[in-house]
Amino acid sequence: MSTTLSPLPSIYASDPEMQPLIRDFAFELERRFAELTDALARDDRDRIRHVAHQLLGAGGTYGFAVVTKVCRGLETAATRPAVPLAPHLEALGTVVRRITLAHAA
Repeated sequence: MSTTLSPLPSIYASDPEMQPLIRDFAFELERRFAELTDALARDDRDRIRHVAHQLLGAGGTYGFAVVTKVCRGLETAATRPAVPLAPHLEALGTVVRRITLAHAA
């Protein structure tokens, strides 16, 4: 069964000055998600922790509290070798796709 994702706009989406910045962030978020996926394939938890930390700060700046929340969980999980990271990345992937739907140029 296929699930249709709903767009996830920034809380700043109606601010004309923020719109180009949010589009840039959405593009960068896709790139950083690909980087995280690659790091997971290499089991590079340090890189995952680092990127997640960067994204959790940026998420709030651009009006995406959910990015902050998901990346905080990913960052914490990356410091614990026994904790699987794939579920955190899957959650972030869903968020990234929803943001892209809302802010694709």
